[in-house]
Amino acid sequence: MDGTPPTQMAYPGDQATPGQILALARAYAKSAENLFAETAGKPASSKAPARFLALHSIELFVHAYLRYRGACIGDLRGRGHCFWHDEFATVLELDKKTREHLHALSDQREYLICRYGPDQFDRLSSQSRITATLKAIQEKSARIPFTV
Repeated sequence: MDGTPPTQMAYPGDQATPGQILALARAYAKSAENLFAETAGKPASSKAPARFLALHSIELFVHAYLRYRGACIGDLRGRGHCFWHDEFATVLELDKKTREHLHALSDQREYLICRYGPDQFDRLSSQSRITATLKAIQEKSARIPFTV
């Protein structure tokens, strides 16, 4: 085998339901919360894994909604860690600060910075802003009639 993936390989999660993606988003959110608590008072590099979990959770909440609205997994993969979606923000009735933060997360590529760019950690939004955004999305996601 030369390391090239088979051409017929399906995307992982191709058959996942919106409810399953939502459950995964909630699990990542809980893990982020726990890890942020564990790294309180430590340097930014110690908090990068917690930040990654929080950002991934936010992305999964958006993906769960988009799957609920009929998007296929290929469409979601094509979004490239974009946290913003107009309809999602409208349905959840997100406030202005949260909407602006979702735009900023995408525009500033925070997902990639927290994964690969420790030299750019000073550009990341505050932990309190990340946790407030995640909390708002978690609480308001109950407005979407997912089945888990």
